Amino acid sequence: MFQEIHNKEEDILHWKKFLSGDDKEYAYFYRKYVRILFSYGLRFTSDSELVKDCIQDVFVNLYSNRFKLKHINHIRVYLFISLKNKLFTVFQKDKIIYQMDTIEPVFCIDYTAEERIIAEEQEQEERKRMKRILDFLTPRQKEIIYYRYVQGMELDEICKLMDINYQSLQNLIQRSIQKIKKSFNQTDTTVKSVRNRMSI
Repeated sequence: MFQEIHNKEEDILHWKKFLSGDDKEYAYFYRKYVRILFSYGLRFTSDSELVKDCIQDVFVNLYSNRFKLKHINHIRVYLFISLKNKLFTVFQKDKIIYQMDTIEPVFCIDYTAEERIIAEEQEQEERKRMKRILDFLTPRQKEIIYYRYVQGMELDEICKLMDINYQSLQNLIQRSIQKIKKSFNQTDTTVKSVRNRMSI
């Protein structure tokens, strides 16, 4: 259920070519990240059309400003932040429509209909057990788990994306582990799998 290891070095090479004016590299980032960004956007809203529009804006701005952009080492984090900011701008403008009580929407780690369709059948039972486990976590804990164990991000990338320090991140992960330990049978194989993946 977890995505394959992210190749940051490969992204950096393509990013440098993109900044130098190679338009083919723009297509590389779109193909690689459009579905990942769509899935990520649906963690904050069920409005799939809004997510698609915001992703479109992210890539339009990316292309329009390519000669103003700097060399960065965390392209995926950059795209996540860009989409998150786009969505939050819409939410802030239309709080009534999106029923927002706070400036920042609640992160949701429920699996979407699209993800259930494209998922392999043998993973479905594990997904159900995983969701049951994660439902015991706070929205912020769920968000961290998503970045770390679904997207496979490094801790420094998560700190940048969530704008928190390293120690706070470690504390949140440890509290998540403790909550899982207290809430579920230690013999549950899915729980053991989650705990192993959540070791820092």
